[in-house]
Amino acid sequence: MSGILRNKTAVQCVEEGIRYGVGNLPEHGRGTPILCMKAIRLVLTIPGPADAVWSAWTTSEGLATFFAPQALVELWPGGKFELYFRLDAPAGSRGSEGCRIQTFVPGTLLAFEWNAPPRFPTVRLRKTWVVVQFQALGLVATRVTLTHLGWGDGPEWDAAHQYFRRSWGVVLARLEHRFESGPFQWSPPGIGSGESRT
Repeated sequence: MSGILRNKTAVQCVEEGIRYGVGNLPEHGRGTPILCMKAIRLVLTIPGPADAVWSAWTTSEGLATFFAPQALVELWPGGKFELYFRLDAPAGSRGSEGCRIQTFVPGTLLAFEWNAPPRFPTVRLRKTWVVVQFQALGLVATRVTLTHLGWGDGPEWDAAHQYFRRSWGVVLARLEHRFESGPFQWSPPGIGSGESRT
């Protein structure tokens, strides 16, 4: 995608990636929108200012208020985007270890690699990617659009797709709760996430 970035903004590249799938962009001689049917896309209005919602997604401390008990975020292209759901699990199976930020536009867009729980070994190894877009709605609300892309074919991919269709709804509900009522309370504190990410 680096050649594309020379002539287009990151937002344009991501939007074309959502529409066509990386490797299937019109300038590559193919234009079939292969990812349209497989992409998971959720949109939710969050009752919080855009800068606070952006910080919740792009800082280690912010992610721990709704997404996972612990996180490590390095906000630069290629930086770590690791969330630790099962702190008591062996290293390498605690969460999104090894995932990286692909690109970002401050306050507007965050794109990162994403893996699956260990019970989906092929999907975990190959990884997918997630794009989160932020749109300020006045001073006190933000529209968050989450798109999960990069799906393969086969029974394991289908099962992982179903898993994430449910899981992303939980994540966004926790984000909404974080802005309505305060940070999510991990139970027991610091162990697990309430999700079955095994």
